[in-house]
Amino acid sequence: MIKGFRKRTAKLFKDCHDAIAALQAGQECGVVRNDVEPHGTATFLIAAYEGHVSLATNPQDAQVLQAGQKRLIHHLESLRAAHGRMLPVGGS
Repeated sequence: MIKGFRKRTAKLFKDCHDAIAALQAGQECGVVRNDVEPHGTATFLIAAYEGHVSLATNPQDAQVLQAGQKRLIHHLESLRAAHGRMLPVGGS
């Protein structure tokens, strides 16, 4: 049971990390700054998000999670190249 849980959890984090590591593709398109290290940034973002989920879980406080999401969005926006443009949610 624990082995299966660990396997599913590892896959979840790998999938999340791979998805966020798409920052590299953003660099290739000129949307993300070239000085951003995609894999380290992806790990940081996952850890920050999971930390906010943990902080919000005990008190069952959605405002804690929403505040964390706003900070993560602000951080992601700071990674944008000077000439990069924000793409609408869901595509081009």
